Amino acid sequence: MNTQLAVETLCFAELSHQISIEGLVKPRRLVLDQPIRLGVDDLNSPYVSQAHIEVELDRDGVWVVDLGSKNGSRMDAHRLAPNVRHPWPLGATLTLANCPLRLAIDASVSAPVDPSSIVDEAAILECAQQAMIQAPDAKRSASWWCERAAGALNSDQIRRFEALLTGFGPVEELLADPDVSEIMVLGDRPIWVERGGRIERTDHCFPNHEWLVRVIERILRVIGREINQSSPVCDGRLEDGSRVNAVLPPVSLDGPALTIRKFQSRANSLHAWVEQKALPAQWADWLADQVSLGRDILVVGGTGAGKTTLLNALAQHIPCAERLVSIEDAAELDLNHAHWIRLETRAPQGGHAGLDSRALLVNALRMRPDRILLGEVRGAEALELVQALNTGHRGCLSTLHANHAQAAARRMEMLLMLSGLDWPLIAVREQIACALDLVVGVERTPDGQRRVSGIYELSGMDDHGYQWEAHYRGDQRA
Repeated sequence: MNTQLAVETLCFAELSHQISIEGLVKPRRLVLDQPIRLGVDDLNSPYVSQAHIEVELDRDGVWVVDLGSKNGSRMDAHRLAPNVRHPWPLGATLTLANCPLRLAIDASVSAPVDPSSIVDEAAILECAQQAMIQAPDAKRSASWWCERAAGALNSDQIRRFEALLTGFGPVEELLADPDVSEIMVLGDRPIWVERGGRIERTDHCFPNHEWLVRVIERILRVIGREINQSSPVCDGRLEDGSRVNAVLPPVSLDGPALTIRKFQSRANSLHAWVEQKALPAQWADWLADQVSLGRDILVVGGTGAGKTTLLNALAQHIPCAERLVSIEDAAELDLNHAHWIRLETRAPQGGHAGLDSRALLVNALRMRPDRILLGEVRGAEALELVQALNTGHRGCLSTLHANHAQAAARRMEMLLMLSGLDWPLIAVREQIACALDLVVGVERTPDGQRRVSGIYELSGMDDHGYQWEAHYRGDQRA
């Protein structure tokens, strides 16, 4: 083994497959940008956790993360903080519980050649696109693609090229994966996804920024939206209800960014929340009764906590005889309601004026609604909502980004003041106290599960502020 290479001459990107971890039952080699987990099976020690550490080689060096192990990890004499990325210098000893490990370099070993790595994907795609322009009706067979590549291509490569040329590129496969709930793309870097509530990196990527932009434009064209340098940010909704957000440079500094939150219909009822142990059955029944009785309910939580999913579940209990109008930025609600009018905001585009939530809410009040569902309160529409609730339009449901009930009330105050309302703060608070009945908090736990964190009733105000009655708290469950 050669471990005497000068540190200043090391190029870690070229050491893929050459760095091995010694001290394991079976030595493991590090591959660039492919993290590996080590545990009791790799060291055969009862003091090592099942998943003890994660080790990764990237262009800057070797890194190690202690995964919250029971007996800890040490770099030489220093204990590693759990769930923090630490460098693993060459020559340093990493000890897992009582098992020492070291890195070794064998420069005689070369990385296996990936056949796809010798293919200039961007050049083949450009050639294919020009061929399509010249002969749009030509049948694209395997031989057609091999002709563009001036060499042999395997079926996986052809399928990948076809998706980039006419479809959504590597995003297609991830959209079809039922376990993926969110897709996050940045330039030509590896694509990240949320799977089972956890963020993880995939092996999928775009060949370059230009092809990502083309796919973004293709996605938005399908839904009647467009994005360009003068309007570099765009939101939209796919046909299946998934939400799309795209950002182009120079706003996105490191390349085009594409985020797709897939439409999830697995927990669109309160019964599903009970089955997933996210809400006790008695409180699910209680909330259903409150919706039927026409209480004004605000669902609050952070991004991805499940606010819209719970809003959808609650709205299922609106009596079928009542006329329902929903307002959303991207229509996600999926209700089985006989008298439901769906409204969706529109951004200004192509010289045409847009319609925001405030304008649609004002219009909805003229549509003789029994109930109003506002997908999210985030701007000046807060004023129209509070006024509507205080002038006879009861039984409304909405969501708001806030961590808990008190924070939700404070954020409502801020939104009302920013809407141009020239009232004293005490008057604003009185309007909120009269408008809201219940605040239901949702959260995503560290293991990726979504649950109801609390149910609070706003019973009024006194000299000390809002008066809350806590009916249920998730952290006090049996």
